This record gives sequence, structure tokens and C-alpha cells, in this order.
Amino acid sequence: MLKNIGKRILFSIVVLFALTFFVFLLSNMMSGNALDVVLQGEGTISEEAYQALLHEMGLDLPIPVRYWNWLVNFLHGDMGTSTVNGQPVWSILKERIGPTLILTGSSLLIALLISIPLGIMSAYKPYSFWDNFASALAFVGSSMPGFMICLFGIYIFSVKLGWFPTSGMYYSNQPHTIRALLEHLALPAILCGLQMTGSLIKQTRSAVLEVMNEDYIKTARSKGLSEFAVVIRHVFRNALIPIITTISLSIPWLVGGAVIVEKIFSWPGMGSLIISSINSRDYNPIMGATVIICTTVMICNILLDILYTIIDPRLAKEK
Repeated sequence: MLKNIGKRILFSIVVLFALTFFVFLLSNMMSGNALDVVLQGEGTISEEAYQALLHEMGLDLPIPVRYWNWLVNFLHGDMGTSTVNGQPVWSILKERIGPTLILTGSSLLIALLISIPLGIMSAYKPYSFWDNFASALAFVGSSMPGFMICLFGIYIFSVKLGWFPTSGMYYSNQPHTIRALLEHLALPAILCGLQMTGSLIKQTRSAVLEVMNEDYIKTARSKGLSEFAVVIRHVFRNALIPIITTISLSIPWLVGGAVIVEKIFSWPGMGSLIISSINSRDYNPIMGATVIICTTVMICNILLDILYTIIDPRLAKEK
């Protein structure tokens, strides 16, 4: 098991460096640069002064050289500074990590609490109200773009009903309390989690239906076990492997959806930072946020791999 985890970690490190180069390349292929953004509204400057500023900021170097310089600094623990405001990237990122973890963690929890019970109920009682409701919810979560779900949610629950605030993490003129946080978190977390429910409901229903037809389930019923014990202890436990696989595949989509949700709700997390940094051509915060997000996703996938072997130790022997 430890050998397999070590291989997965080494592979993840290689993938991480490949992703950072790809993101760096795409970021630097955008038209304009951070200097152009900084100089907006400052009037015209001479070409000599412009080239001198480019050289001072290191923006006149070839892209591979600039990536190598960034990589060397990163391996020494330096993520660089923002070329727009001059702040160290880490000081910017550490204020954004917490809000993003709160939003994505809450969204994942909500998605699991909605999808798994509905998937089990729809499989246990096919063509019932629960099955139809789960199918409708899965259709909405799978087919509607994230920004449309957010706009509909804001219009219905914030504008019309007035149940939730429309932006921010706290009220601007009130103390930062847990109640205020939960009121601001509820709607974006529900809408972000809803985007994940489609595939998770379908996979849970399919996996539970497949297990329910196995002979050992019939044997468990013949022993006089209650339906609750049969479903939870035998059906659901043996259906967990494909469900966990779906969760691991959905985590990157959840993070991507959180970027859109953060921007729409003005949530002060990593996603809104990435979008604002892209608009200002501020490369270092983009790279720092990319490293943190990719590392978090890879750690989650490694933990889910470990959970595989806990649920079914035979998988560790097969690997």
C-alpha cells in the first residue's frame, strides 16, 4: 500500500509541474501584459522607458526562461510578488485559501448529503416519487451551466424571496459572526454543490441497483435482517467503490464550478483571485493559485485512493 501511495505521489508531482508550465504558457500568450495594465490611465511614455520597465519586471525574457526563473524561485519557497500591486503572492493567497476551502468543502458535503440518499432511494424504489425527483434533480445538475444555476438562484432566493444575501462573505457594516458567514455561504454552497449532484445521483443509483441483484443480498434478506441493515451494511457498502470513483472525478469540476460561483457572488476566494489576476495579466498570483488548487485536488485523490483500500483491502493486493 505504501509503495502504491509513493508511486501516486511521484506521478502527481510530475503532473503538477506539467500543469504549471501549461498554465504559465497560456497566461503569457494573452494579449498585453501586466505593465500595460499598470500604465492604463498614466498617459503615454516613451518607448525607451517602456522597454526599461519591461526589463525591470523581467517581462522581456522568453517564456521558457521566465518559467524557469519562476520554477527555481518556487522551489526555494518564493512565489514571487504581484506585478500589479507589489504584494508578495503568498500574503495574497493565504487570505484566499480559507474562504475557498469553506465554499468547496461545504459544497461537497451538501452534494453528498443530497445525492447519496436520493440515489439509494431511487434505486430501492424505482419509478416512485423519489426516483422521479432524483432524475429531475440529476438532469438539472448535469445539463444547466453553472452560471445559469447561480443567476436563477440569486433571482429566486435573493431578489424575489430575500432569503439570502447576494454577495460577499460577511455583511460590510456588521461584525464578522458565524451566523453572518452561514447566511452568505448557504446559497453559493448549495448552488455549487448542485452542479455535482447530477453525476453522483446517477452513479449511486446505478451502483446500488447492480449490488441489489447480487446473490449475497438475497441471502442477507433470507437471514431475517431488516431492510435498513441490508441496504446500509451490505448494499451501500459494496456500492461505495464506484461512488468514490465518481467523487474523485467530480472534485476538479467542483473546483472549476467554485471559480464561477466565487466570481458571481463576490466570494473572496481563490477563484475570484484567478479571474481578477487574468484580467490584470498578473502572472504570479495565477501561478500560485494554480499550484495550491492542483495540489489540493491531488491530495484529495490520493486520500480517496487510500479509502479504496480501506473499504476493499483486495484492491491493495491487486495493485
